Amino acid sequence: MVQRFCDDEQALCSFDNNTVSMLLSPLRQLRRACCHPQLVKGGYLVGTNNSRGHVTMAKLLDQLTKKAQNDVIEALRVLVTSCNGIAGVHQIKHQWQEAADMYHHVIQLWEEHTNDVIGVDRLPRIHTLENLADLLEAEHCSISGRTLRDDNLRSEVITSLVYVVLIIDWLAVTTATV
Repeated sequence: MVQRFCDDEQALCSFDNNTVSMLLSPLRQLRRACCHPQLVKGGYLVGTNNSRGHVTMAKLLDQLTKKAQNDVIEALRVLVTSCNGIAGVHQIKHQWQEAADMYHHVIQLWEEHTNDVIGVDRLPRIHTLENLADLLEAEHCSISGRTLRDDNLRSEVITSLVYVVLIIDWLAVTTATV
């Protein structure tokens, strides 16, 4: 279909009405979305108290902001998981420096987002800290670029595990009483 429109010299008036309508349809949808995103078909907004499902622009902005925030949180999860996986592959290949660098990169990622609403989940943190501690304690000669934090990795793992256990216990008690 796209090949039909590859000629730069072809005038818009040479197309039939159906073709022009098909070409302009995405532009119309974009215009509608810019004016009021709720007018676009296939949106992710649900009706509110109003029977027609109209949403104010303030409410719409709030919903779009929350969706964007959730998308960023999920993207950070995927990034951390991928980096941990790559570090594991480096360990399998006995590329100790690359593995340590990747684990340090993951730690840097979550430290950048410590005070944000966006953060790294506790279990991937434990995974990173535990694997980096194992790697550094094995004392591979080729690992350089250690940080001051590296000496306290085991205590961070224990602290995180205690936190996770406390949360699990709290959830067990809370759900048992409901």
